[in-house]
Amino acid sequence: MSDRPLMVSDEVRAELQSSATGAERANRPRWLVWLGALGVLLALIFTGVQVARRAAVGSAVARERELTESIAFEIGRLKEAGEFETALGGAELLAPDPRMLGKISQAARDLGLTIATESEAEDTRPRPPNISRKVYTFTLTAQPAEGLLNWLHKATTELPGVQVKRLEFRPSQATADDKPGWKLDAVFTRWEKQAP
Repeated sequence: MSDRPLMVSDEVRAELQSSATGAERANRPRWLVWLGALGVLLALIFTGVQVARRAAVGSAVARERELTESIAFEIGRLKEAGEFETALGGAELLAPDPRMLGKISQAARDLGLTIATESEAEDTRPRPPNISRKVYTFTLTAQPAEGLLNWLHKATTELPGVQVKRLEFRPSQATADDKPGWKLDAVFTRWEKQAP
C-alpha cells in the first residue's frame, strides 16, 4: 500500500456523485409524506362530516324550538279564551242563539220602529279559540230619535251579550207623525261559544 492519496478523475467523481444522489433519494422515506397527506385528507373529511351533522342537529333543534313556541302560544290562547269568556260575562252570555237577529228586530218593532234592512254575518278577524263573533247590521230610515235611542238601550241591556259596534246617525225625512226623522245604520256584535 502506498501512502499517496488516491486520485480520481472528474468523470469518476461526477459518476460517484450522481450515484450518491440517487442512493440518497432512494433512501428518503416518501411513504411517510404520503401517509401524512392521507392523514390530513382523512381529518378534513371527518371534520366536514362533523360540521354537516352539527348543522343537521342545529336545524332539528330550531324546528323543535319553533314547535315548542307554537305549543306555548296555543296554550296561552286557550288560557286567554277562558279569561276572555269570564271577561264577557261567563258562559251563559256566550251561549249560541241562532234567533238573535230576530230578537233584535223584535225589540225595534216593539218600540214601533220600522227596519229597512237587516243582516247577520260572522266576523272573520282573529279571535280566541272556540269563540265566534256574530255581526248584526241594521238600517232604519225616517225614525224618531227617541225611539232609536230606546231601541239601542233595549237591545244592549235586555238581550244577553249584545254590544254596539258602530252607529251612524243622519237626518232623514220626517216621520209619519211629522216629527224630525233620522236614518240609523247600526252594527251590533255578540260573542258566542262554539263547540270544540
